[in-house]
Amino acid sequence: MSPPAATLVADDGYELVQHTPALERSAKGKEREKENEEQADETLDDSDDEVEQLLTSTGHAVLPRVDATEDETVDGGRRTAGWGGTGGEAQRRSGSRVLNVLFGGMTPKQRRVFLREMMVETLPVLLFALAGAILAGELLQRLQSWRVFIRIEELFILVPILLNLKGNIEMNLAARFSTSANIGELDLRLTRRSLVLGNLALLQVQALLVSFVSGLLAFILGMASRKGVHHALQHPIYKPGTAPGATAGGADVTEALRGGYFEALLVLCVSMLAAGFSSGICGSFTCSTVIMCRRFRVNPDNIATPLAAALGDIVTLVILGVLSSLFILFMGTIVSSLVFLALVGAIAANIFFVFRNAYVQELLTMGWGPLFAAMAISSGTGVILETYVNRYPGFALLGQVLTAICGASGSIFVSRISTALHTGRREHYLFSAAMLTVVTYPILLAFFGFVWVTGQADVAAGFFPAYAVATAVQLVVTMLVAQQGSLLLWKLDYDPDVYALPLLSACMDVTGQLLLVAAFTFSGTKTLEAPADDSQSGETVAEGVVAVAEALRRRWTG
Repeated sequence: MSPPAATLVADDGYELVQHTPALERSAKGKEREKENEEQADETLDDSDDEVEQLLTSTGHAVLPRVDATEDETVDGGRRTAGWGGTGGEAQRRSGSRVLNVLFGGMTPKQRRVFLREMMVETLPVLLFALAGAILAGELLQRLQSWRVFIRIEELFILVPILLNLKGNIEMNLAARFSTSANIGELDLRLTRRSLVLGNLALLQVQALLVSFVSGLLAFILGMASRKGVHHALQHPIYKPGTAPGATAGGADVTEALRGGYFEALLVLCVSMLAAGFSSGICGSFTCSTVIMCRRFRVNPDNIATPLAAALGDIVTLVILGVLSSLFILFMGTIVSSLVFLALVGAIAANIFFVFRNAYVQELLTMGWGPLFAAMAISSGTGVILETYVNRYPGFALLGQVLTAICGASGSIFVSRISTALHTGRREHYLFSAAMLTVVTYPILLAFFGFVWVTGQADVAAGFFPAYAVATAVQLVVTMLVAQQGSLLLWKLDYDPDVYALPLLSACMDVTGQLLLVAAFTFSGTKTLEAPADDSQSGETVAEGVVAVAEALRRRWTG
C-alpha cells in the first residue's frame, strides 16, 4: 500500500507533494496523523518561501498528478453561472476542459505569477542575449583583420569550437546552480560556500580540458586545410608579390614555413588561458547572479542560463584576441612552454580540490560525452555557415541571432523543467512553452525588421514570410526537443542540468542554419554569386545538401 501524500499549494501557486511514512493502525498512530494534518493546515498560511523550503528540503518531493484545482472549478463556475440548464452545465464543463488543456491546470493566480515572470524576468534577459549575440558577431568580424589571426589561421578556426564548448559548460553551471537555489541548498552559509568554490574549481577543470581539445582540433584542421604562405603576415621571410614556388610534384614549397611545435603550442596556450580566465570571470558572475536571485525571490531559471551564454561569448572573444596578440610577441621562445606546464599544473590542482568537495566530486566524471558530441554536431554548423555565408546577403548575422535567441529560450525551458523534476514542483509544460515562444517570436521578427531597414540584408520581398515561418518552426522544434529530451534523460536516470543543454544547443544551431537556408532558397532571394531561378529551387537545395556533405567529408578526412 502506497504511503499517504499531503498536497500543499504555496502562495506562488505551485503545487508541492510530500510523502509521509505510513503510520501503524493504532490509537497513538491516528492521533499523530491528526496532529500532522493540523500542522499542515497551519503551514499553508506561511510565506511561499517557507512552504517551499519546508517541502523541498526533505528530498522526498515528487511530481503530483493534478488534473484540476479547486480554484479553477470555482472560477469556472463564476464565469458560467448565467448559462443555466443542462446545456449550460455541459458548456461549462467543456470550457473547463479546454482551459485545463491550454493552461495545464493552472489557477488564475498561477497564470498571473507566470506571466509576471515572463515579462519582468525573461523578456529583459532575452533582449540582453540579443545584444550579446550582435556584439559577439561584431567582435568576431573585427578579429578577422587582426595581424595574429592572419598570421595563424588556426586561431580563427578555434573560435567557434571554443565558444561552443565553453558556452555549454557555463550554461550547465547556471542550470545546476539554479536548481541548487530552488531546492534550498544555498540558504545555509557553509553549504553555499562549498557549492560555490566546488563549482568554480570544477568549471576550471572542464574549461581547461575542453579548451585543450579545442586548440588541438583547431590546429589539426588548420594543418589539413593549409595551402602554403600567401600573405606577408603568415611568415616573416615571405615577400609580398612573390608567387609561391612549387616542386615537380606540385606541392607548395612554402608549406614548410608554417606549422610546427611553437605555433601549435601558441594555439594551445591561448585557447586554455582564454578559457580559464573567461570561466573564472563568468563563473563568479553566474554564481553571484543566482545567489542574488534567491535573496530577492526571483526565479534564477529565467535569468541565469541566457546571461551565462551571452556574457561568456563576449568575454572569451575579448580575452582570446588580447592573449593572441600578446603571445605572438614571444613565439619561438620558452615562454609558451612554461605557460603550458603551468596550465597542466592548474588542471591537476583543481582536480584535487574537486575531489575533496563532496558536493561536486561526482560531477567530475559526468557530462563529458554530451560536450564532445555537441562539438562534433557543431562542426556541421560551421560547414553550413562556410558554405552559405558568401552566397546569401545577411546570412551570417541572421543565422547567429536566430540560433542564439532560440537557444537562450530553450535553455530557460530546460532549466525550469530540471528544477521541477528535482524539487517536485509542477511545471506546466504546454503553457510554459507557449509563453516562451510568444515572448521570443516578436524579438526575432523585430530584429529582422531592423536588419532590413538598415540595409544589412538585401533580400527579396517574399523572404519575410519565409523567415517568419522558419523562425516559428525553429521555436516549436526547440521547445519540443527541450521538453521531450529533458524528460527522456530524467527517465533514463541522467540529470538534465548536465546532459540536456549541450545537445540542445548544438542540434538547434544546425536546424536553425538549415531552416534559414531553406527560407533564402524558397523566397527567391538572389545570391551574391549568381541569380537564383525559382524553377530550380529544388535543385538548389539538393546541391546545397551535397555541398555540405562534401565539406564535412573533406574536413574530417583531410
